[in-house]
Amino acid sequence: MTMENKEVQKAQTQAVEGNAERMERRPVYLPATDVYERDDALVVVADMPGVTEKDIEINLDNDVLTLTGRAEFAEPAGFDALYGEFEAGQYERVFTLSEDVDREGIKATIKNGVLRVTLPKSEKVKPRKITVQAE
Repeated sequence: MTMENKEVQKAQTQAVEGNAERMERRPVYLPATDVYERDDALVVVADMPGVTEKDIEINLDNDVLTLTGRAEFAEPAGFDALYGEFEAGQYERVFTLSEDVDREGIKATIKNGVLRVTLPKSEKVKPRKITVQAE
């Protein structure tokens, strides 16, 4: 390999290393999720233990709804862990929405690590009662 080729290869290697994406090594959990249908909305309930409202992000991009939450774990002061099954990580779940969901009315709440996302149905798909009139 010529000296010039070595310099080009070195420059390319440095460029790749300099642009490399830095990623945290944390587990990604798939939260247990239930979906319920009501007359006026769909309700998504996802279990995300350890996640609070400041640790959660909900994005809607076109028809894709993404739920992401970061769970932090802190050992209680003065204690050393002997055994653990849970560690800090990230929850993520992705759903594709139909055109039957009113995107402007989506609401979300979280309480005790349980996320509840309400997806209201658009007016065209809500059930309605049709009155019959006598002639």
